[in-house]
Amino acid sequence: GADLHGIQLRRAYLIDVDLREANLENARLNGADLTDVLLSGANLRGAHFNEAKVRSVDFRHADLSAAALHNAFVVTSVLDEATLTAANLRRITLLATSLVGASLNEADLTGALLSGVNLTRTNLSWACFAETFIADCQTLHDAIGLSAVKHLAPSSLDVRALRACSARLPDAFFQSVGYTPEEVHHLK
Repeated sequence: GADLHGIQLRRAYLIDVDLREANLENARLNGADLTDVLLSGANLRGAHFNEAKVRSVDFRHADLSAAALHNAFVVTSVLDEATLTAANLRRITLLATSLVGASLNEADLTGALLSGVNLTRTNLSWACFAETFIADCQTLHDAIGLSAVKHLAPSSLDVRALRACSARLPDAFFQSVGYTPEEVHHLK
């Protein structure tokens, strides 16, 4: 619950730190290394995590609205029920991370890599995809707002995501990713 509004922690090493429900609005954590950090319920609005390494961090119920995670590397972390509305997630790498019930409304996922991410009930309405790569996301079909995703350029779905989800993905999503109607028919 600490008030750390606007704190400068660029390139800091934060390991096994408890920042639950802390106020880190507009904090600067660019290039930081966060491992086993508890940030559940934290206010991270407008915080910058550009090029940060985030491992096993608990962001459950955190508010990351308008946060910048450009070029960040996020692995085995939990963002369940987190708010990432209008977040800059350009070229983010999300590996084996949970986004169950998270809100990514209007988030920019241009050039992002999502691999093994749990997208159950994740709201992707008006999120931007362009050269976004989705691999082994076997719950993609359970995401909310797939038909409302803004596709600014083709994206990619790997064979594992296709096998798990193709029958239940909206045709509009497939076509916006870059598949032709004929390809969609064959995939389904």
